[in-house]
Amino acid sequence: KQEESGAALASEKLARLPRRFYAFVAIVTLFALGNSSDLFLVLYGKTRFEWGLLQLMGVWVTLHISKIVFSFPGGIISDKLGRRPVMLAGWTMYALVYLGMAFLAAEWQFWALLVAYGFHYGMTEGVEKALVADFIPSEARGTAYGIYHGAVGLAALPASLLFGVLWVALNEVEPGLGPRVAFSVGAGLAGLAAVLLTVLLSVSARGQRTSQEA
Repeated sequence: KQEESGAALASEKLARLPRRFYAFVAIVTLFALGNSSDLFLVLYGKTRFEWGLLQLMGVWVTLHISKIVFSFPGGIISDKLGRRPVMLAGWTMYALVYLGMAFLAAEWQFWALLVAYGFHYGMTEGVEKALVADFIPSEARGTAYGIYHGAVGLAALPASLLFGVLWVALNEVEPGLGPRVAFSVGAGLAGLAAVLLTVLLSVSARGQRTSQEA
């Protein structure tokens, strides 16, 4: 009986969460499906430019320094402009970085895009989680964060798997085609998620204004 009552309580909590929250989680999951492991960036530098260990270590260090540098202004900017435009800017930058990676022409472009990737991280890492709180009342946030982290975590494996399969399979068709298509697909998923998030946030903002006027 206790198990049944616990299951009923959990179902009731899930049913109470607003639909726009579930829409938000679905959109974030879509973005996560295009957000493959950062190790693919290192692998791309190795295969694209035939770099050695020193350059690959430089890629990894630059990537993390960029993330740290942009994380500080990301929080400040979100406090001033609001979380929603900052997150959209971060997702848009991710799409542009991956699209740029798909059509690299020179090494300096890779390094520039690597730094720009840190902008995406700084604008979205904390803001994305904070947006969950915007959709959910305080008494239900524990459940909401569980759903959010579970969905994003489940999407992580197929995201990298899809990227890797496209890379390997299409590279056998034509050298260089694999990473180009894989990065393009990642950019496309991120861009689509950004568009859907814009629509969702616009509808949510309009609904809030209507309820306040009423």
